Amino acid sequence: MAFGKNVEIYIDEPIIIEDAIAAIKKLAEASLKEENCLFFQFSQDRDDPRHIFLWEVFKDLAAFQEHHKQQHTINFIGQKLFRKIASINLDVDF
Repeated sequence: MAFGKNVEIYIDEPIIIEDAIAAIKKLAEASLKEENCLFFQFSQDRDDPRHIFLWEVFKDLAAFQEHHKQQHTINFIGQKLFRKIASINLDVDF
């Protein structure tokens, strides 16, 4: 089983939505280049574009933990563009 993570985040004002989305796209592109990243996608709520959902799947938990040591992940989190609302760990048959 692969390790999945669903993360629900919110982009608070005064952060510009387009800047945050550009940072998420950059994170997704870099994450997908990681050897053990199997899937990385995000979407915006239709009614509230500041409400974002991330779906991440890695080979295993160790790969996910390694993902959080990568400079692109550290940089993204360090920008403080969002607040986490919720996250769910998943076993994924990928």
